[in-house]
Amino acid sequence: MVLSLSPEPQYLPNVGPSKSTLACPTAVYKDYRDYTGNALDRPLRIDPYAPLQDRVFNGVQLVTLAPGTVTGPWRCTSENGCYDDAEDKTPRGTALLWIPDDVPLNAPRVLYLHGGSWWYGSPWTYSYPTFAARLAKKLGMPILTIDYTLAPVGNFTRIIRQVGRAVNYLARHEPLNLLARDMTTTNPASAAPPLFIMGDSSGAGTVISALVAQASRRGLPGAGQAVLSGAVVYSPWVNLLSSSPTYLSNAYGVHEAGNYPLADLAFGFGDIEDYVQDSQENARDYMGGRSLKDPIANPFFAPSRWLKRLAPIVFHVGQPELLLSDSAILANRIAHSGGSVEFHQYDGMWHVFPMYQGGCTSGETLIFATSALSPTSNFLQGIVNKERFTCSGAPCFYGHYEYPQGHDTAAHVSSFESPCLSNQAGFCPTLDFFDLNNFNLTQLLGVIHN
Repeated sequence: MVLSLSPEPQYLPNVGPSKSTLACPTAVYKDYRDYTGNALDRPLRIDPYAPLQDRVFNGVQLVTLAPGTVTGPWRCTSENGCYDDAEDKTPRGTALLWIPDDVPLNAPRVLYLHGGSWWYGSPWTYSYPTFAARLAKKLGMPILTIDYTLAPVGNFTRIIRQVGRAVNYLARHEPLNLLARDMTTTNPASAAPPLFIMGDSSGAGTVISALVAQASRRGLPGAGQAVLSGAVVYSPWVNLLSSSPTYLSNAYGVHEAGNYPLADLAFGFGDIEDYVQDSQENARDYMGGRSLKDPIANPFFAPSRWLKRLAPIVFHVGQPELLLSDSAILANRIAHSGGSVEFHQYDGMWHVFPMYQGGCTSGETLIFATSALSPTSNFLQGIVNKERFTCSGAPCFYGHYEYPQGHDTAAHVSSFESPCLSNQAGFCPTLDFFDLNNFNLTQLLGVIHN
């Protein structure tokens, strides 16, 4: 039996998470039990055809692309088996393009695929507007979010083609032209700046499928001459069989009154066999009758010759997640095959934790949610700048721990060789060194190297 988390877990000043981090697990756990969404950053939903009101959107501008522009129109109704509730005033198939202020012409561009088990979600609900706007500002890149056709109305074949067409659209259209309402001017897709693809949960699984498809003999359907240069995934659902080891080992934790909640806060309660069966049924809806071992839809079964040709990819996943081993196993396979991979593992974090930057209504920023965006930016900039990737044969691994409280031990890391790594001081001065017991590591390094 799952007990309620009341009273709230006790904050310990000498060990464990800071108060800002501790506020989130209780709220997230309650959200997943009660389906409230209260822990997510506000606003949960916007009207993409109305002016933006929230100050979180300061620094970005929104271009709303009507159905048929990027993704075709479709309907989500109980009659056609669709589960989502986003069909209000906003027609399905609407795409949103977030453009940061002062972005230059021909800047790198990002396609973002939302999560939701391929059953739920849209670019204007579940806090995706907030997250996409923050990403656009942090990366300094326009971000396109599409309303792909949810299962069972859509399926893997239809969705992957919609992704390919979205990549092609992003390659051929200059975002600043679209902002100026010039919808007709196009450029050759082959002449596009670097194009990236990002996503979370099930959307992140489709992101990896898009990379695998691009590396396969047939290529990414619908993409034409547009080429993806790299990818970032948050808590991806990769193995459609849901049979990776941590589906069991991370399933059970402490969910009792007054104790700190452990294991997977989102999915780590209830009967694990039922969860796996439900997940496989979900995956079958997504596949539309195709095998769950399809080597593109399920990259666990992609051949090494495809993985070797994958564009560089970075994984961000919470250590307690059921999905942890999905990412870890695939990251190892990609690296062993010759691909470029970064792997970031975050202590105590839950499914798609970067979306909880606002601190789960605690009034304080969630440390790891904020710090996860820095290596995301560093990774993409490393590709843009054509820097040398420093790891081979194994993923570049970074373990993120809050130590001391209030600091991320792996903040701002990058696997790309940058000029500051070869300077006389031997370290990058932009990194955050921290003070342990009044012992200043930055000062010590300065003494050693001077």
